Amino acid sequence: MTHAPARVDILELARDRVLRRGRGLDRAQTLEILRLPDDRLEDLLSLAQTYG
Repeated sequence: MTHAPARVDILELARDRVLRRGRGLDRAQTLEILRLPDDRLEDLLSLAQTYG
């Protein structure tokens, strides 16, 4: 039996890469951000305010 790898939350990944490491997201990660459901918008805006 194999287990699927745990999925990393894209906003946590973005917080780590952008805010902590000073690195941008790659194309796939950016698309994943853009495809977030509406119920994640508040979380996304909160992250954007931290960065800006």
